[in-house]
Amino acid sequence: MKTINLTIVGVMSLAMGISAADYSMTNNNAYGISSFNSGADWEHGEAPAAGNNYFIAGKSMRTPNDSVSTNHYVFAGDRLTVNGGTFGWKTRGNITVDDYQFIDFG
Repeated sequence: MKTINLTIVGVMSLAMGISAADYSMTNNNAYGISSFNSGADWEHGEAPAAGNNYFIAGKSMRTPNDSVSTNHYVFAGDRLTVNGGTFGWKTRGNITVDDYQFIDFG
């Protein structure tokens, strides 16, 4: 009888160098559009997700636009870096970004 320990297989997969992907914005967020929690304007067309890093270089990102002050939005990616772009706060609620970097304010 053969037994496979899946825990060891999972640990070995992590040790083999699985790393985060880096994604950049391709366009500015238009009025009413937000890349903060959707795939709009990201090069891979998917909403930000854990395990990935996201870059805004010379583009404009907006938070979700709503008028309800109790909404709380969390950026799901591992890191959000703004380099020569803008970050438009369009919600009345709170936002959370665990690792947020401004490199160049332009």
